[in-house]
Amino acid sequence: MRGLLALALVAGCDDGSPPPPPASSFIALARDFKEFSTWTRVEGAAAPDAHPGGEAYIYVNRPPGTGQTAFEVGTILVRALASGDGTDAQIHAMVKRGGRYNADGAAGWEWFELALALDGTPIIVWRGTGAPTGAEYGFGEAAVE
Repeated sequence: MRGLLALALVAGCDDGSPPPPPASSFIALARDFKEFSTWTRVEGAAAPDAHPGGEAYIYVNRPPGTGQTAFEVGTILVRALASGDGTDAQIHAMVKRGGRYNADGAAGWEWFELALALDGTPIIVWRGTGAPTGAEYGFGEAAVE
């Protein structure tokens, strides 16, 4: 009897229909940045000479596939500048939100500054189509305009 029940449950999981289409929009929450330093690190993205305070690394949650010409909605890129003692001093991110978000700027992309709580959990400091007044997006003199 248990075997039939298990078989029925498994059979019910695959109805033969194609997978759902990719999301047309994505809104990132702090939990989406969790453990970003374990994501794929983009080779060649470290720029220690350009950042005397430490090394900068870029991490991506979903590297583009072979032949892909655009990032998928839901892609998260995090750039972390480590201070001289190896801690993350500055963390910025960009998220492919999709839809009509930021249509007049970097279409579909949302920008973030992150900080790490004492337990290492990412916290969103700010987010939006650009840095708020008084903040910058980037790393000091290497800030993105």
